[in-house]
Amino acid sequence: MAIKFDLSESQALVQKNVRDFLEQECPDELVREAEEADLGYSPELWQKLADVGFLSLGIPEQYGGAGSTFFDLGIFFEEAGRVLMPGPHLATLAIAAPAIAAYGTEEQKQQLLSGIAAGKVLFAFALAERDGEISPQGVEMTAERDGDGYVLNGTKMFTKDTAAATHLLVTARTSQSSSPEGGLTNFIVDADLAGIDARRYRVLSGDMLAEVQFEQTRVPAAAVLGEPDRGWDELAPALDKGKACLAAQMAGASEALMRKTVDYMNQRVTFGRPISSYQALQHRMAYIAQLVYGARRLVYKVLWQLSEGIPCPEDVAMAKFFASDTYRQTSNESLQFHGAYGYSLEYPVQLYWRRMRLDEVILGDSFLERETAAQALGI
Repeated sequence: MAIKFDLSESQALVQKNVRDFLEQECPDELVREAEEADLGYSPELWQKLADVGFLSLGIPEQYGGAGSTFFDLGIFFEEAGRVLMPGPHLATLAIAAPAIAAYGTEEQKQQLLSGIAAGKVLFAFALAERDGEISPQGVEMTAERDGDGYVLNGTKMFTKDTAAATHLLVTARTSQSSSPEGGLTNFIVDADLAGIDARRYRVLSGDMLAEVQFEQTRVPAAAVLGEPDRGWDELAPALDKGKACLAAQMAGASEALMRKTVDYMNQRVTFGRPISSYQALQHRMAYIAQLVYGARRLVYKVLWQLSEGIPCPEDVAMAKFFASDTYRQTSNESLQFHGAYGYSLEYPVQLYWRRMRLDEVILGDSFLERETAAQALGI
């Protein structure tokens, strides 16, 4: 079967619909307002996304979904990246929803997936701890069986979207094992349970992160997602989908920023001519275009593979670190092209640069992804 990475007619329609909607409903002003808001996103925009069906992308039809493919969800993230859409879409749509669809009980699917599609259920993803690792080695939080439930104790760090979340997807150690991957279990935890303390702080990107402490937090057995002690094997495929969507988001942001920079180059005049007429600047922007289009191709490749049910952790790793590197270089070049204007709050360039600094470390930095790719090469 030939692999084609251009969008099909139906995918192009999804792209157009999402782009038209977000360009209308998510202007720069909304992004700036979300940075100042305690929730970190616009509940009104989130509900509009649900009303038009975008929050149901990738969710099976029997649970209120659109019956679309994972590729369609990736297109949504690419367009969300273009406008820097704030919200818990990564944790909710790209990590929690696929994990629940794959390993949830029928009751969990009926309640949570339909709630996600309706815009009523929002997730934060709580995995990283004190070392910041997105890996089984970093999980020290414990969940001890107690009667008909579990008691959670430990601290999750750098957790995004806790102010917006109705639920937390939490990974904890339920038993000792000879390998770090063993003995882990995933839990779906109500965000307002007793014993949860989220200490939030704002970072450079404008997003709110949190240190989430669990102290004798009791959850029922029904909170377990999947099979106890096999949590990492079940979480890893959802993490790959989250990384693929994050790569799509970064690729979309990179292209949008490239276009904005080209527009500025055509408008900015020095010594009687637009700066876009200088060959040295043209070649620098041509190199950025090469990176942007390359990132998009890699992203489309992994979106297609994951849509077809093909495991591809090495390809996901390469797409994510290439998209991250592209976003960083595009942001840095854009700042230089804009000069002092790039640092002005009146221009959107600084919004993209600051968001880049957070996106490049979410779900693991490029060092982690390069290690994955290197291991796949046998080195």
